[in-house]
Amino acid sequence: MREMKDSGIKWIGVIPESWSISKIKHHFKIGSGTTPKSDDSDLWDGDIVWITPADFKTDDVFVSNGHRNLSQKGYENGSLELIPPGNIIFSKRAPVGQVVINLVDLCTNQGCLTAIPNDDSDVRYYRYLMSVSTEEFELASSGTTFKEISATNFGNVQFPQPDVVEQKTIADYLDNKCSKIDAIIEKQQAIIEKLKEYKVSIVTEAVTHGIKCKDKRKESTIGWIGSIPESWREYRVANLYKQTSESGNENLPFLTVSINTGISDRELEDDEQERVFVRSEDKSKYKRVQPGDLVYNMMRAWQGAFGAARVEGMVSPAYVTCRPLKENTIDTRYIEYLFRTPIAIEEMHRYSHGVADFRLRLYWPEFKNIRLCLPPYQEQIEIADYLDNKIKTIEKTIFDREKMIEKMEAYKKSLIYEVVTGKKEV
Repeated sequence: MREMKDSGIKWIGVIPESWSISKIKHHFKIGSGTTPKSDDSDLWDGDIVWITPADFKTDDVFVSNGHRNLSQKGYENGSLELIPPGNIIFSKRAPVGQVVINLVDLCTNQGCLTAIPNDDSDVRYYRYLMSVSTEEFELASSGTTFKEISATNFGNVQFPQPDVVEQKTIADYLDNKCSKIDAIIEKQQAIIEKLKEYKVSIVTEAVTHGIKCKDKRKESTIGWIGSIPESWREYRVANLYKQTSESGNENLPFLTVSINTGISDRELEDDEQERVFVRSEDKSKYKRVQPGDLVYNMMRAWQGAFGAARVEGMVSPAYVTCRPLKENTIDTRYIEYLFRTPIAIEEMHRYSHGVADFRLRLYWPEFKNIRLCLPPYQEQIEIADYLDNKIKTIEKTIFDREKMIEKMEAYKKSLIYEVVTGKKEV
């Protein structure tokens, strides 16, 4: 086992006795880019690759193209530097710390720093180092609206420095190890996507064909549903539900509707929600719902934001709340499954109004005229029970695989840190 020494830098800790500590600027020429006038068409759509931090992600290793290219005039007008392949491209803001190696000649905007070695330093070794040093770069950043690290502060960040031969050995080792870990993660991500597709397919099949495969079928008059089992009937929403507007009170939990998970069955913490809401202290402004009510977010109905309330609670006054007209005629869980299918979401989009997608609203007067098909009440319950069980199993499998991916990503980051700081010898 080799001798170690204190690096004198807290986040690095001990390093091998033969290594030193050195600033980035001692090994790299650091630069940045600019953005030519975006409304001057003569400066754009040429053959010169131009990238911004939005053109690469945290997990990316390489970058080879951006969303827009520059013309020769744009390149000259912006006094930009063409960065040859094989150098470091680093996001200095939004967010700080994403780092990749360019595969082609390119320019950058002012949101990127470029680092070109002025000695024999191994670019791959430094990319690995930078990829696990995000917190240090953020500490060296400034800004109130958003963090940004200057070229000077970036160049002054200190890193452990083995000799060039060992840098290459470390980079080769990590290339091999990380590619295997990435392959495992990619395989798990592909399985998760398949499971999500499977979930959509079994829900769509169940709410349009039922779960009794031997039932005779007939053509419905509702285009977005098509043929249905012979025992099913056609309705308008207004034949099934009435709109409600009952005031909430402080004893009820605040429920939210998600386009991904329907309505919550409890009050969620801020970090559990897709978006954080500012809530009014006056609970009477919220709408009370009870089990069996149908709730939807009128601004996101065209994205599937429907839910069947399973507990008593209150929801945003911006939501539309509906209650079955008659008891024991509708299982709203079934309606939620139906209205969250891709074919139903298209129908909600068709009935929504607004000048652009992000302004679309589905109001009750339009919603109540949407037509749908329903099986008999007992069959609705059977289908909803069947889907509750199937979806629970699929989502548990997806959750387990997402946790596996998190563990693999954490292991990769830990492995990189151990190797680039010399704590693990390769």
